Amino acid sequence: MTDKEAVSKTEEVQRRSFTKWINVQLRKADHEEEVKDLAEDLKTGIVLLKVLASTTGKEVPPHNKVCKSEIHRVSNLGIVIDMFQDAKIKLIGIGPQDLADGNLRAALATVWAIIYAQQIGAIKGEASGKAGLLLWVKRAVQSYDVTVTDFKKSWASGLALTALIHKYKPNELSFDEAADLSPLERLQKCIDVAEKSLGIEPLIEATDMEQAIDEKAIMTYISEFFALFSKVQDKEVAQRRVVKFFETQKTIDSFQVDYETKTSDILEFVLEALPKMEGGAEGLVPCRKLLDEVNEFKSGPLAERRVVKESLEGILSNLQTTLSCHQRAPYTPAEDQTLENVDKQWSALEEAAKSHLSKTRDAYVKAKEEVTASFLETTKECSKQIKDLATSLRSLAGDDPNKLLKEAKAVKEKVEPITENVQKAAKLHEELKEAKVNVDDIAGLELGVDDLERAYAELAKNVNRKIVFLEGQIESKKGSTVSAEKLAEIKETFDHFDSNNSGTLTGDDFDNALKGLGRNLSDGETAKLFKSSIKGTSMTFDEFVAVMTKMEADADTPEEILSSIDSLQTDGEGMTKEALIATLGEETAKYFIDKIPQKDGKYDFAAYLQKCYKK
Repeated sequence: MTDKEAVSKTEEVQRRSFTKWINVQLRKADHEEEVKDLAEDLKTGIVLLKVLASTTGKEVPPHNKVCKSEIHRVSNLGIVIDMFQDAKIKLIGIGPQDLADGNLRAALATVWAIIYAQQIGAIKGEASGKAGLLLWVKRAVQSYDVTVTDFKKSWASGLALTALIHKYKPNELSFDEAADLSPLERLQKCIDVAEKSLGIEPLIEATDMEQAIDEKAIMTYISEFFALFSKVQDKEVAQRRVVKFFETQKTIDSFQVDYETKTSDILEFVLEALPKMEGGAEGLVPCRKLLDEVNEFKSGPLAERRVVKESLEGILSNLQTTLSCHQRAPYTPAEDQTLENVDKQWSALEEAAKSHLSKTRDAYVKAKEEVTASFLETTKECSKQIKDLATSLRSLAGDDPNKLLKEAKAVKEKVEPITENVQKAAKLHEELKEAKVNVDDIAGLELGVDDLERAYAELAKNVNRKIVFLEGQIESKKGSTVSAEKLAEIKETFDHFDSNNSGTLTGDDFDNALKGLGRNLSDGETAKLFKSSIKGTSMTFDEFVAVMTKMEADADTPEEILSSIDSLQTDGEGMTKEALIATLGEETAKYFIDKIPQKDGKYDFAAYLQKCYKK
């Protein structure tokens, strides 16, 4: 085939395909016109004006409805050019006169410009336009034994089109049965199924796809599948976002209820215990009895409540970290339930208990030996080490879980050596027992061996809990935005824009990658983000993943969550109880059914979100 014949064949394929596309647009807008001869029927500009209005959502502008002369045609076509410019559709090297003269190539180029701008160029994401459409197809058919690299030869066998339809509508087309057909039969089968079952007009003929003559005609047809099937993906994303929000809110509620319940218990305990710390006893037997009672209180209820009290800061810290990581307003406890008030009331009880114990001991203890002093020194050193490390653990704050995890692990490294001092205290304790000295009677003893071991174990447990919690926060934040599938997508984007195949992105590569993902930052913002996210001179894959993870985590705003909820409502009439269960799962839905307010018989998600995000 000569070059002239190839061009002629390409134009003929485009003419047939574009004519069908034009007529589809006219029918969608309820226009009576039908294009039969593309170049001839576009000469008046009337068809182009109506198609542009239909595809851009604009009104058909005033024009010459009857074209009796070339002046009328050129005038209408001038309005067409103006509509192209207003819609920012590029039309290079074609003027009104070219179309008025019935130039077929000019007509084809004009229609293609509309198709590309409205159906293909409008595709946004990790890649846009033609590249975005190709990337979407690749992902759709990646589980099939089909390779798609272009919009020509990759479609000639019909297997790519079969896989695309079967991916989203497996009940409409059997992949195995279609695979047994000839390429032409397979293509015709797919085109028929698409028309009858999916409502996709046959914009291209099976022979044209088999011969892979023109990629524009194939791209036009495939873009119709993208327009149909991408809506399914959008709904799945919306459901994941809604589920994630309600799961997070359930966690937040759990932390808050736990904190408030335990705080109330501590305050009630202090109120009941303080009066018991007054008074004293005379005589050895009464003092011994009172001392036993005080020690029993100290090692029993007081120690148990101390564990609960020490856990409050961890619970509140976990709550505030969760709120911060999910862009929620910090939690403000009631005035009597603040940590400051709890510490104040608890300190009063501790001081009263300590004073009460000290007075009772002074009446009983007469002498202490050198071992006692060593025992006191060791226990105090352990107590200080434990309290200091507990204070360090409680002081961990911020919204960067990775930084907090590093600091928590540093605390853990300091906790383990305390074991030697605890063991030393236990050994001295046995020595005192052999010396007939009741260890519990030693004045100034802040923590006995049991309490010391309990405090140490609690400290070690709190450190491990903190580390596990922070690791969970890091994984939760990754899972919110970076699933295994999402990580694969990010990797594909990274590789796509790695211009020199170096395994890193330059500043320009990074800029192009963000634009391809629909992140339209200014040049200054992009440069600043690039510089702040790298350690060297270029961006590694891990650094790119960190940037994309943060961007996606920042996206879950109340407005986007409400929009996602709206997209899952039934027939626009509000989300029913059954729909809520279907979206969140029965257990989670039942948890929130009584929490979400109702308005006019419907769930008022807007009010609930406002409450959750209230600053």
